[in-house]
Amino acid sequence: MTTVLLSGFEAFDGDARNPSAEIAIQLDGERIASRRVVGIVLPVEFGRAARQLLRSIEHERPDIVIATGIAASRGAITPERFALNFVDARIADNAGRTPRARSIIRSAPLALPSTLRISRMLDALGAAKLPAEASLSAGSYVCNEVYFRLQHALSGSEIRSGFVHLPHAREMAPGNTSAWPFQALLTAVREVLAVA
Repeated sequence: MTTVLLSGFEAFDGDARNPSAEIAIQLDGERIASRRVVGIVLPVEFGRAARQLLRSIEHERPDIVIATGIAASRGAITPERFALNFVDARIADNAGRTPRARSIIRSAPLALPSTLRISRMLDALGAAKLPAEASLSAGSYVCNEVYFRLQHALSGSEIRSGFVHLPHAREMAPGNTSAWPFQALLTAVREVLAVA
């Protein structure tokens, strides 16, 4: 049985819940397209989140790694094409840190690409009538640091990996007009995993 490692993030920036975490927890142990899903929840902390994900990769030895997080202002599922070697925190992480305008790994390239099948993901989500579009980058917060360290660590390996941003869940952010019903987010992540 091959394995896909799915990560989400704990709540941050005043939210009580984060749908990416709840999806990772709910899908943990499920089998999708003949693969066992291992779901984990990462802290919203620079440095610590990436270290936890890389330790999980060493432990689980997955064939595919998909990190997820929320982009609360977006109304579509957005696979990220590139991870940037750059952090610039607009808000503090959950440990109170705000790194500003610096490289993540000094000797590394400016950007690293996703190795997921993004075009196929978009086609599958479109066929399921779930709004989706590719995004150029994952920004400059903890999600991007996790993404860059993931792609850097797996560069040259046979493990496919990448990052997918999700809209917020309507049940968790009732005033957010971009939010989706939680079950629609869950369905979309299952589609992403099936294609991956």
